[in-house]
Amino acid sequence: MADAMVRIMDSALISSFQRDGWVLVPDAVEKKLIDDAREALRTFYPSYDELDRSPDDYPWVTDGQFGGLRLWPVDDLSLDLLPLNEVIVTIAESLAGSTDLRLLRAGYQVKYGGTVDYTQVLHFDYPNHSLVVPSDNDIIGFFLYLSDVTAEVGPTMLVSDTVRGPLLADRTHLWSTDDGPEIYAAEQAAIGPAGSLLAYRSTTYHRGSAMTAPRGVRLTLGFSYGRPAPWTGFQSFPRLGEEPGLIQAVAASTPRQRALLGFPPPGDPYWTPESLAAVARRYPGFNPSDY
Repeated sequence: MADAMVRIMDSALISSFQRDGWVLVPDAVEKKLIDDAREALRTFYPSYDELDRSPDDYPWVTDGQFGGLRLWPVDDLSLDLLPLNEVIVTIAESLAGSTDLRLLRAGYQVKYGGTVDYTQVLHFDYPNHSLVVPSDNDIIGFFLYLSDVTAEVGPTMLVSDTVRGPLLADRTHLWSTDDGPEIYAAEQAAIGPAGSLLAYRSTTYHRGSAMTAPRGVRLTLGFSYGRPAPWTGFQSFPRLGEEPGLIQAVAASTPRQRALLGFPPPGDPYWTPESLAAVARRYPGFNPSDY
């Protein structure tokens, strides 16, 4: 874990992100956490053989490009704590240049070769998250690779911001190669082993690509971090406050992790003996002494 934090603090990696708008950090998360996540996800996702034998038993996993998406929290503590992992948070803070961030969304997804055309057009992500056009580092998207991502299993394709040129808000999607041939010609595949972390700005052109491996499987955790602002949207965690997954995650998290979900930080005027007792009752296992 310490090695990953040292790597992302390396000025060359940060400079690469600042220049290009994206960076791939190999081995960002330790192998055991990746193995544990893959094992836990067996309860959600079929193997390729299981899907092949009984496709009608799993219609939702191949229901379009976003089939197989399970939004956070998923009611498994190891999976629900993964987007709040200390290394991941440190990377997000380093790239955003801020320690005041919020988790905007998170979800696990599996893709199966030979089932769905996962090809997308180059686009920006910020229209999903912001009513205004954000500054470059206000919102950063991530993919944590839970399986090896090769050229044959639909890697994310990205274009350096140096090629994009000035941010044009009326060109959030390049609907074909004719719409920006020089931009499509410059795209690069974010290929890396399981445990790699892809980070990209919401103002950086990127797209999902086709799964060409006939029986390939791609498993990822996708999520976004952003600077809090009234015009920035996010998955509504308060409405999930009585979900078992969220209750467990809140109880098991550190104050720093809870702040990423919108909890008041230690020292905030909200925290009084009465409020601490009330929150402890709401989230069994919550430790009031953290505040």
